[in-house]
This record gives sequence, structure tokens and C-alpha cells, in this order.
Amino acid sequence: MAEHIIRVVVCVVLASTLVLTQGFLAGIPVGSNDGVAVALTAVEKRERIIRRAAVKAARKAARAAEKAGEKAEEAARAAKGAAQAAREAAQAAREAAEATEKEATEATEEEAAHDQP
Repeated sequence: MAEHIIRVVVCVVLASTLVLTQGFLAGIPVGSNDGVAVALTAVEKRERIIRRAAVKAARKAARAAEKAGEKAEEAARAAKGAAQAAREAAQAAREAAEATEKEATEATEEEAAHDQP
């Protein structure tokens, strides 16, 4: 039984050694996940850098557009509040003018009543 186990282990070790040796002779790296190791050319490296820069610039522009949108909404809310305040001030001025006119009319009527004997 022990001899059988030793023979199986020896066969497995020999087979794996042969497979690994064949792989090394063929030039296939053992640790590669796709089986092929290819270095990037200078043009591919430049394209990769440009692509990353474009993605970064797009993200930055999107963030800036979002901030600008928020500021525009804030400005619209402020303008709406200012318009409401102007309407309220106009209404208060109208009411004050009416009250002044009414008081002036009453004062004129009182003076006219005093002038008549």
C-alpha cells in the first residue's frame, strides 16, 4: 500500500515537472493570467495616458457643471425671494399711501366743518 502511494506521488511530481519544463521552454510565463505577456508600445502608453486624462477631465467638468447648477438654483431661489420682498414692499407702500390720503381727506373735511359757522 505504501509503495502504491509513493509511486502515485512520484508520478504526479514527474508529470508536473515535465509540464512546467515544457511551459518554460515554450516561453509561456507561469504567473500570467492570460498566458501571454506583451509590453505596451510607446503609442499605446500615450493613448492610455490620454484616455485617463480625458476621463479625469470629464469627471472634473461634470462636477463643475453640478456645482454651477446648484449655484443657479440658489440664485433662482434668492431672486424669487427678492421678488416676493419687492411685492410686499410695494403693497405696504400702497397701503401707506391710501392711509395717508384717507387721513388727508379727513383732515380737510374737519377743517371745512370748522370753517362753516
